[in-house]
Amino acid sequence: MSRSLLTNETSELDLLDQRPFEQTDFDILKSYEAVVDGLAMLIGSHCEIVLHSLQDLKCSAIRIANGEHTGRKIGSPITDLALRMLHDMTGADSSVSKCYFTRALRARKAVS
Repeated sequence: MSRSLLTNETSELDLLDQRPFEQTDFDILKSYEAVVDGLAMLIGSHCEIVLHSLQDLKCSAIRIANGEHTGRKIGSPITDLALRMLHDMTGADSSVSKCYFTRALRARKAVS
């Protein structure tokens, strides 16, 4: 039986650094907002790009470009899949995330 990482107290969430965010953390995230917008312009409107803050996983999306593909909005939670990918990237063997297939709105197949 699978449980959501957002509600499972003994999950990958426990591996995240739980220290409070400082102003420097917010400044760094703010600087990445321009990267989200730039990537969206470079790649095109067919690609959704989301910037997450790990401060509060239940409302982690802080910048979204082309969110109409999934209906995600600022304040949307991070997905279980994204958390698993973050967990997998913490090992010494993996520094690059892999693409995966998912379903967007209207059941259209999407590559993430």
